[in-house]
Amino acid sequence: MTALENKELYLAFHPIIRTSDGAIIGAEALLRWRHPTHGLISPAEFIPIAEDSGLICDIGSWVLHQACHSAQAWPAGVRISVNVSPRQFELGNIVQTVADALRLSGLAPDRLELEIMESVFIARESSNLYMMNELQNLGLSLVLDDFGTGYSSLSYLDTFRFDLVKIDQSFITKSTHAEETQPLLEAIIGITSALKLPV
Repeated sequence: MTALENKELYLAFHPIIRTSDGAIIGAEALLRWRHPTHGLISPAEFIPIAEDSGLICDIGSWVLHQACHSAQAWPAGVRISVNVSPRQFELGNIVQTVADALRLSGLAPDRLELEIMESVFIARESSNLYMMNELQNLGLSLVLDDFGTGYSSLSYLDTFRFDLVKIDQSFITKSTHAEETQPLLEAIIGITSALKLPV
């Protein structure tokens, strides 16, 4: 919490590019921590601690507000994508947090994407599904993040209608080698295409 109070946290923005024409259609907000003495701290180090302690709810709220505020100044139509921790569903009022971030920033809901991990389905499924429906009712998009790892049950795609599926980067990294075939990647794309889900 000290890092948040001391303004050591900041957001970096990773562009999202449409492959058909190379246009930048959005950006993903990435949380970074610059410690005054230790320099940049890896998210792999501090985010798990924040999740275990429950501080991820306060940090996640800050990220949402900052991301929406930043995106409001971008060209119309450019979207902002924000990762949401399962702990924010468990411990925080995620629907109200998102609604407040949109209202205070003035960002149009259809310019916000929330990236949700599949673990949201594992615990408190009915409660989390209700909150996910409430989030979609706000007018934003929900993205199934890192599909292809973990459980990656196809039932998730049937249980809830996501707006987008984000394939885990490990599949994409392997596919860049021309000599390697990626039948799993092709299968995932085939399934999502059949369901008319953007990837």
